[in-house]
Amino acid sequence: MALQLHEITQGLQYLHSRNIVHGDLRGANILINEDWSACLADFGLSRFSDATSSMSTNRGGSLYWMAPELIDPGRFGHQFARTPATDVYAFGCVCVELYTGRPPFYDLNEPAALIRILNGERPERPSGPPAIVFLIDASVASSTVGPSVVDFAAFLADQQRFYITASTVFLAGKEEF
Repeated sequence: MALQLHEITQGLQYLHSRNIVHGDLRGANILINEDWSACLADFGLSRFSDATSSMSTNRGGSLYWMAPELIDPGRFGHQFARTPATDVYAFGCVCVELYTGRPPFYDLNEPAALIRILNGERPERPSGPPAIVFLIDASVASSTVGPSVVDFAAFLADQQRFYITASTVFLAGKEEF
């Protein structure tokens, strides 16, 4: 699963490097092809992330994966704008979804989830490798100031290298890392 998360960050990194924001990142908008590679899909809410075109009156999207400043921009001193940071927040929610098999706040109706998100509460962390818990905490902590998708791509690449090295050593019958 870490490989697919890395591929998701690579896809976001590609979009963001071209000043494009996905705008509706969630599990249903990530396709897995026959070789188990993750591919981003559904660009219906994508926008250029420059100051003039990121403002939109289209507030569509999936509430459970939305950053707080998209739900109530005025509360955060913003106008409604999908940004790379709001994609990063959604990525944290995707991590929750992939490791639990359920959307964030799956047990709440939309109004209850909305209140929790606006009050700074975050989805329950899944049990899993410490690296995944770190990813989730860092990405949903604050979408206005925090790591970028570039930071997460580098972190996941390092995790992949460690996993491959550790697996190779383990499969070779050695117990020391």
